[in-house]
Amino acid sequence: MRPTVDGTLYPCPGQTNSDALRPLLHDGIGEADLIAHLRCAVALKPERLELKERPEKIIRFMSATDG
Repeated sequence: MRPTVDGTLYPCPGQTNSDALRPLLHDGIGEADLIAHLRCAVALKPERLELKERPEKIIRFMSATDG
């Protein structure tokens, strides 16, 4: 999982989905709700990276997500 400076959470470089955390934090999400939200995001994360087995699936390189 990679959080970025703009509040976006990327689960994996080989995935197209992301999660915008900034609006939740800006709206004052409570700690319990934030933890539940993060657990849902972790549940969507693939079990392992397939960078070597399926390089065509790499949508975004780590350097494009602050890393």
